[in-house]
Amino acid sequence: MEIFFSPAFHRVVKKLDPHLKEGVKDAVAKVIDFYLAGQKTGGLGIKHLRGTLWEARAGIQVRVLYDLFEDRLTFLLAGSHDDVKNFLKR
Repeated sequence: MEIFFSPAFHRVVKKLDPHLKEGVKDAVAKVIDFYLAGQKTGGLGIKHLRGTLWEARAGIQVRVLYDLFEDRLTFLLAGSHDDVKNFLKR
């Protein structure tokens, strides 16, 4: 499986509070483990949004949006529920 991070994902994560940034890093690692090894951990809250887009919880305030297409996992956005909704509207 190929794993990619969009430039926008890096920009957003770079600006996050250190506590939130750790939550995002942890969620990303858990998502990768889930798809590589089939290990789902509690609290991750993976949710199918539409098409190839999925969301995982990185805490109460932050969601991680990613695209899963064939054998390619691309992390697109880390942000609030509203950030994810706005991204989907575009």
